[in-house]
Amino acid sequence: IIVLDNGDVLIEGTPEYVFEHEDMLKQCGLAVPQCTELIHRLRKAGIKLEGDCITPEQCAELLEKALKKDSSKAEGR
Repeated sequence: IIVLDNGDVLIEGTPEYVFEHEDMLKQCGLAVPQCTELIHRLRKAGIKLEGDCITPEQCAELLEKALKKDSSKAEGR
């Protein structure tokens, strides 16, 4: 993906890389996929999620893994 700002390349890379720069994209009037925004918000809230997410399926996988880790920690108490 290449993001242009007035004809200048602002950022380029894989979708995962570009969507990690949500604040920069928002300044240009662009948005990230809803599932990507959800994962970013959860991480900012302190929830540990490993991996990238640009599709709903990837989002579901990340959330499922996090829930499984959390439940296995709870069972080990």
